[in-house]
Amino acid sequence: MKRGKYSILLLVFLLCFGVTAYAQTDSRQRTPETVITDGLAQLPAQTSKAYNEVIGEMAATGQTGIQMLAGMLKPADKAKNATFEYAINGIVNYVSAAGKESMRDGIRKGLITGLDKCTDNANKAFLMTQLQKLSTVAEVPVFEKYLSDSYLQDYAVRALASTPNIDNEITSLIKSGKAPKSSLAYLAYFKKLKGVEPILLEWAKSGDDKTLSAVYNALTVCGSTASIKTLQSAAKAEGYKLEPTSATDAYLQLLDNLYDNQTVSKAAKELLKNDKQAIRCAGLKLLLKSDRKNVAKNILKALKDNNIQYRNTALSYAKQYAGNGIFNTVASKFKSFQAGTQTDIVRWLGNNHVADQTDLVVNAMNSENEELAIAAIQAASKIGGV
Repeated sequence: MKRGKYSILLLVFLLCFGVTAYAQTDSRQRTPETVITDGLAQLPAQTSKAYNEVIGEMAATGQTGIQMLAGMLKPADKAKNATFEYAINGIVNYVSAAGKESMRDGIRKGLITGLDKCTDNANKAFLMTQLQKLSTVAEVPVFEKYLSDSYLQDYAVRALASTPNIDNEITSLIKSGKAPKSSLAYLAYFKKLKGVEPILLEWAKSGDDKTLSAVYNALTVCGSTASIKTLQSAAKAEGYKLEPTSATDAYLQLLDNLYDNQTVSKAAKELLKNDKQAIRCAGLKLLLKSDRKNVAKNILKALKDNNIQYRNTALSYAKQYAGNGIFNTVASKFKSFQAGTQTDIVRWLGNNHVADQTDLVVNAMNSENEELAIAAIQAASKIGGV
């Protein structure tokens, strides 16, 4: 009964499509129509061996077979597509494997034809995600035309973003401006295109929240020091707070990605003056990263701050940017810090299992400050050997 149902569907499809294309046969003298019918009747397969055999036979029908399957997809509210989608996905994954390169071109062509003929958005989206797995530079125009489609543009962006070796094509597309700026900015971000920074900076001058968010995000990886002023101004205008364009996050990400340590260090010091602790902490992290010459000095200075979040930011990045020697450096100044900072330091030593500072931790266990004493006991249990 199951096979008969698929046979009827295929017969209707063949009458519409024409039977001449199906004259070819496989080694068992089966036409593509028969191979696809047999395959659908056996899915889902009971074993991986049977699955690979069935999908392999269906994949061998090439453009003809995949086009037939794409044509069977119906709107979700009118029919169930699970078996057809399962077969298409299986075929695409099959030809994506190493050694199956010669089979891909036909599958690509069949998917493109199926996509062009499909009128249901959900099914078009599915076919695009399948074509995405096999896409090459030749498929750029296929996805490009959907960048302005409100339903399919995200699928088109993801497909283009995952297509290899198309940086020149994407750069040309961005320069042409023949698609929504938000979509183009996302592509610039995914491809990390350094050459489009001037265009992105121009786009950053105006736009809705969605566009500006995409442009700012793209500048974090496509931008250079030339983008600092734009993102800094945007973040400052928004009060360095969370908002739809994510200007502050973009500004911090740009600074984190730049290699101009002198410029980053200067910007980081400005962030330390901010009245928001999260921004101060972000600035401190950037300062420790960019000013390695004074990293120990800056860590010790941060440990004198009254804010626990700020102090612990310094400790969190201390080993990463100052190396293991920072443990002895901080320990040597232990007695000069207030009890709250000493508690932070003891926990830090315990979390990093710094056995060289066992004596410091043991002595802290006898502190009159209860919080420090408890932290020391916990640190000792982590260090061990006490």
